[in-house]
Amino acid sequence: MKKKIIFLLVSILLIVIAVISFFGYNYYLDNKEKILLQNEVKEVLKYISEKEVNLKKIEEITSPKITSGNRLAVEEALEEYILVSANAINTTITLLNDERITNLLSDTNFQNDGPAFLTSKTYINETKQKLLQNKKDILSLTDTSKIMSYFKNSTNDIYYEEMYRNLAIGNGLKETDIKTFSDSIDKIINLLDVSSKALNLLSENSNAWHLQNNQIYFNNQELLNTYNNLIAQIK
Repeated sequence: MKKKIIFLLVSILLIVIAVISFFGYNYYLDNKEKILLQNEVKEVLKYISEKEVNLKKIEEITSPKITSGNRLAVEEALEEYILVSANAINTTITLLNDERITNLLSDTNFQNDGPAFLTSKTYINETKQKLLQNKKDILSLTDTSKIMSYFKNSTNDIYYEEMYRNLAIGNGLKETDIKTFSDSIDKIINLLDVSSKALNLLSENSNAWHLQNNQIYFNNQELLNTYNNLIAQIK
């Protein structure tokens, strides 16, 4: 009888040890791989700035899988969010750096596209729509519900959902950085709006202005004042 009791106790002890070992090992892996993901985010952020996004380098960093088990769902969601963010910011930078925007009110454009400015007007409308959509995309990157939508929790384990939340929101793109891009977009949209009004003014009064020595001259003071007042609205 004693032998059976001892055997039973030993069996229970072995089961307890096995359970503790299992959860202890998983806890170890959770922490180890969470640190790997934190380091990956920090490495990616080195290649995202106001002036440039190195998409190739970011893709190189995020391509290899560095986690396992339930952490893999966290990694996949985090990397998808990172890539979407990087692409949105890269699109913004490309649009903001388009020299055609700043050349709309240049003497070269007046010469090449005036007096109707059909090409310029089409470009302004298309670019403004792209910028407005891009601003919407950029702002959504700090929205918690949008960020969490990338995470597919197949295990329904709140622990891994919180792990993803902390990694994406705690270590990801900052609201201040997003606001910087948003403000830059607003300035370019303002420039496009002013350019549109100025070019419409010129096209509607095509006989009241001319170019001379790379300068625009108006035939009457009222039109000159209106044009100058528009240009003064550029922020």
